Amino acid sequence: MTYGSDRSAGGQAYAGHADAGGAVGARPALGAIAGRALKGFAAASLILACLSPARAADTPVRGGTLNIMVERDVKSLDPLFGNSVSIDRKVFNLYAESLLLLDAKGDLVPNLAESWEYADGGKTILFKIRQGISFQDGTPLNAAAVKFNLDRLLDPAWNVPLKTYVADMRAVELVDDYTVRVRLEQPNAPFLSMMAAEPGSILSPTALKERGEEFGRRPVGTGPFVIVSRTNNEIVAKRFDGYWQKAPDGKPLPYLDGVKLLVNPSESIRLIQLRSGAASLTDAVAPRSIVQVKSDANLVVLDDARLGVSRFLNFNVTRPPFDNIELRQAVALAINRAAMANALSPGTGIALVGVEPPGSRMYDASLKGHGFDRAKAREQLAKLAPKEPLTLSVIQRDYDIQIAQLVQAMLKDVGVEIKVEVLERQSWIQKIFAYNYDFSISQDALQRPDPDQFYANNYSRKAANNYSGFKNDAVFDMVDKARVELDWDKRKALYGTILQQLLDNTYQTPLYWSPTAEIASKKVQGIKREGTMVWLYQTMWLAP
Repeated sequence: MTYGSDRSAGGQAYAGHADAGGAVGARPALGAIAGRALKGFAAASLILACLSPARAADTPVRGGTLNIMVERDVKSLDPLFGNSVSIDRKVFNLYAESLLLLDAKGDLVPNLAESWEYADGGKTILFKIRQGISFQDGTPLNAAAVKFNLDRLLDPAWNVPLKTYVADMRAVELVDDYTVRVRLEQPNAPFLSMMAAEPGSILSPTALKERGEEFGRRPVGTGPFVIVSRTNNEIVAKRFDGYWQKAPDGKPLPYLDGVKLLVNPSESIRLIQLRSGAASLTDAVAPRSIVQVKSDANLVVLDDARLGVSRFLNFNVTRPPFDNIELRQAVALAINRAAMANALSPGTGIALVGVEPPGSRMYDASLKGHGFDRAKAREQLAKLAPKEPLTLSVIQRDYDIQIAQLVQAMLKDVGVEIKVEVLERQSWIQKIFAYNYDFSISQDALQRPDPDQFYANNYSRKAANNYSGFKNDAVFDMVDKARVELDWDKRKALYGTILQQLLDNTYQTPLYWSPTAEIASKKVQGIKREGTMVWLYQTMWLAP
């Protein structure tokens, strides 16, 4: 649930599946042509003020450790080697920061870079780096550190999965101690958005060189907290006393002494921990639980129209039986999406035609979807379905299992027996991207900085999340074309054409979208989010 896909090829990807009212492409990708320089204390305070507002509360109290329950774990603590952009960023934001940031409106604002400016028709970008910032190991943030990090994206020695998102980056040049020039092969609509996400994360070059693979367990950034330990299903972080951003009273942030992230895919267990006081904040809470939570005087629902998830049924087209498009189309016709949405998200779920619900910026009302026709599905499947039962592979996660049970019942209703295989997430990832499965269920939260993050990660030649294993040069070419198209309306039209081709070929069939929420103890104050709805920890504090 939350923003991010279920994977990244073997844990190597940048994105996942996330949707909602402010979903994919919440604004034109390039943002402003130039970012104004903001300096000193005023700049540091203004950055946080631009983000989603915190809940009203009294004067912040310093100290204490915030225990947070999250749905998913991360593969690596190196932002360039995570496995789900949205979920991972909840961890990365503890200790790492990017050159730019998305504010509550989805606009780009300064962060580690205090300004940026385009030149050469969009093929050159000049970044001015904020002065006076140190990494958590005491080494300075400067232009050389930024160049090292950006160079790492394209260095074959690092083999960074996210390089596809900055493939147009040709060179990174030092102008002076605090100015970097980035040269692109061609105009790139999502590039600046990438500098507000994982590819724009700036980490300590010294630590990266000295720690090697250990960096993925003991990272060093400029963020408000230092990672103390990472064990199975638990990440512990302590306050970074040298953090550069200031509170309104001029004193250093963050307010908290520490943060502990506890991973558990079970929503029911996470809510039990929240009600017991063992945790004070959790993500990925489904609509069915929100009503119960609202009746609890000690908890508060942190909902937002941009928080939501789209779910898909993916067909493995690389082998029989789903290399047969007619079989894929027949199975798609057997799925009653409206009934599924109503059963699993009563009153709030929306049957999907494409990847996003009505009301989102990227929604396309002209798309022709798969529809539901039980009689036609039964007729076609009587001729096309294999004799051996098909296997539906899903992650061990409440919602996936419930969706699988409904798919199983709907297919049985048209004469097809299937088996449901429930796997731990990493085992599921390995199986899916070895293409050793029949069909599967995935989810995606699409509130990303730029739509290219979703389309490139799922539907391009080098897509890390090509769940179906499809190959379609026409689709791949259009994804590439959309990436360099700076006119927003033309980009959106290209994405609509891409989606229609995907629907016509039935590599996957969209199921439904449902909102999600985050739940907090009323003691947790100062919660702010990026424009992509991911937590920021600088201003969080615990009321007595």
